[in-house]
Amino acid sequence: MGDASPRVKGVIVLDGFSRAFAVNLAQTLRQAPQEQPLTQGLQPGLSTAAVANGPTAVSITVRRDLTGSPEVRFAQLGLTREDARQVKVMSGLALTHLSRHTAIAFGISESGRTLQQRLVAAADHAFIVARDPMTRMGFYANAASSLGVRQSVGRLGITLTSERGHVYEPWADPRLAQPRYGIDSLTLDRRFGRALVTLGASRLTEQQTVLGAQLGGPVGAGGATSWFVDAGSRYDLGHGWQLGANYRRGWTSMPGLGGLARDGRLSTDAWSFDLAKDDAFRPGDSLAIRLMQPLRVRSGGLNLVVPVSYDYSTLTAGYENQVFNLTPSGREIDLEAVYGVPFLGGRLTANAYARRQPGNIAALAPDIGTALRFSVGF
Repeated sequence: MGDASPRVKGVIVLDGFSRAFAVNLAQTLRQAPQEQPLTQGLQPGLSTAAVANGPTAVSITVRRDLTGSPEVRFAQLGLTREDARQVKVMSGLALTHLSRHTAIAFGISESGRTLQQRLVAAADHAFIVARDPMTRMGFYANAASSLGVRQSVGRLGITLTSERGHVYEPWADPRLAQPRYGIDSLTLDRRFGRALVTLGASRLTEQQTVLGAQLGGPVGAGGATSWFVDAGSRYDLGHGWQLGANYRRGWTSMPGLGGLARDGRLSTDAWSFDLAKDDAFRPGDSLAIRLMQPLRVRSGGLNLVVPVSYDYSTLTAGYENQVFNLTPSGREIDLEAVYGVPFLGGRLTANAYARRQPGNIAALAPDIGTALRFSVGF
């Protein structure tokens, strides 16, 4: 929720001697550790392989562990017994066409949005920080699995995707079960000349979190349902130039949280603008620039019923309805440029980015970084 600063009157609590004290709920909030997208995006030891045969294509990303890791059997993926000892599957994707008008895709640690893009043949560029805001619902996913189906009806494409996984919490005890989530989406796409236009709707359900945030303690145990409406367009300007734009608007409801919270509602949005060029300076290279805002709470909060007074003569508390505001004052804006070029049988990619008010915290200084990557197949 960024630097949201709820203003709630002192809540009355009783100590062990039945004495009344006022407590400031805002002081009980703990801000989540700041994301480190460059570190998270540059994971060493990753290798990706892809193969296609007729209407079917499969790709898999693994992490090699030369120090020895628990044995995992991946004979069905074409890995030898020795390979299975040294690798850990990080993600995988399989896509096949069942007919001229029907295609299906499966993903391991891949989002439903990624499957939708692959099914429409609209792959994203190699951004590290300014990644597609439509793939994130306010949190990072862990151990996700996804399924997508696309059906062509005339010039219209209809894609259904489903994604299930855990909310990634780097500060949490790994021995404890992570909160679960599920996303189901319907996307329509159609080409108008050089333009590809998409419209979609998604439903996100969280068991214990609200857009990835934990709301335990006096305000309740958490859990929420969110609806998102997406609109996007990508236009081919010719001569290798492409222009893209995406916008997401969301509404989150938090019914029956328990504790002091009666219910709650949030309004969110996210957007991005892209400009890309193939063969920018030499054959085979690519240049892309993205300006984006990750998902951010626009307005809303929790509706609380809080005790604000205590009568010692009747031993009863007086209650009042208050709003626990969860809207941040900061607004994160990300700008990233990525340039890729063939080099020594692989691909050399350079990224440069800047994040304004990272994490939607106005007081934080800009986050600026660069990265240089070299990748080859195996």
